Amino acid sequence: MNILLCGVGGQGIILASQVLGESCIKAGKHVVISEIHGMAQRGGSVYTFVRIDEGDAPIPPAGSIDVAVSFERVELLRYLDYLGKKTIALVNEAKIPPIGVSLQKKPYPGVEEVVAELARIAGQAVHFDAEKLAVEAGSKLAVNSVMLGAIAALHGFPISKDEMLETLLSKLPEKVREVNRKAFEGGFSMTESNKQF
Repeated sequence: MNILLCGVGGQGIILASQVLGESCIKAGKHVVISEIHGMAQRGGSVYTFVRIDEGDAPIPPAGSIDVAVSFERVELLRYLDYLGKKTIALVNEAKIPPIGVSLQKKPYPGVEEVVAELARIAGQAVHFDAEKLAVEAGSKLAVNSVMLGAIAALHGFPISKDEMLETLLSKLPEKVREVNRKAFEGGFSMTESNKQF
């Protein structure tokens, strides 16, 4: 299974990829995680690949992504070459325009427009407000936990919900574990209730 995580620096993409990788190892899966590409500081575009039982190459072939997770609404549009008809694209509706777009007051694509473009290439593309679920859990900083929960609930995902949640919570300070557990559960319920998956 090939997974692409992308978004903007500061959204927790590094932690999410670590949680996926460590969960796979605990489950006895062979996993390879690519380097984190991009600017891992707030505001820069960031992406990484997680490959489960797909060999040792860290970068998957074009068109081979099974699950693409965009933590920001337009970031996945940068990686269309990796998507294919088997791809399930999960898109957070969050809008974090690059500084150049903001300064020049250029229009920013709406989430429906983005998902329509993704659906042209991917097998399935859905969007949801992960930030809202994170805020309901207690902190908008828990968006990455929402997205991990959404991944864990996908039909056929090779890592159990409990394994992923346990790994996530083990990597967080105790004071934020309950918020992130709720955020993870929120993302899991969102995917579980979606008939497309």
